Amino acid sequence: MDLSWLAVLIYVPLLMQFREFLLDPREIYKQTRTGFGPQFYISSILAYLAVILVLFAKRSWLTKAVVIAVAMGLLLLHGSKGHVLNLVLLLILFHVYGAGRKVGLGRTFMACSAIALVVVLLFLGTMALGDGPGRC
Repeated sequence: MDLSWLAVLIYVPLLMQFREFLLDPREIYKQTRTGFGPQFYISSILAYLAVILVLFAKRSWLTKAVVIAVAMGLLLLHGSKGHVLNLVLLLILFHVYGAGRKVGLGRTFMACSAIALVVVLLFLGTMALGDGPGRC
C-alpha cells in the first residue's frame, strides 16, 4: 500500500467525525487542537514521505502525479497553508537537487513567482472559506 493512501486512512476517522466541516478545515483544526495531534502529525508525515519516495522511485509520471495530488489534497484538508507550501518546496528541492537540473536566473524568478502565486491563492482560498483575518 502506498504511503499516501495510508496517510489518508489515518486521517479519515477524523474527517468522518467532523464531516460537517469538510469544506472548512480550519474549523476541524480548531475543534481538534487537543487530543487529535497524532492523527494530524502522522498523516502529514506519511504524506510528505510518500511524495519524497515517489519522486526518487522509478515510476511513471502518472503514478507520481497521482501520489502528489493525493498528498496535496490531504494536506489541504489539514487546514494549514504551511503544509501545502512545504510540499511545493519539496517538489522544488527535488527538481534542483534530486533530479540534478541546473536552474538559471530566469527559471528561478519564474519559480519564485509561482510560489508567491500559490501562497496568495492559499490565502484567498482560506478567506473564501470564511476564515478571514477578522474571524477568530
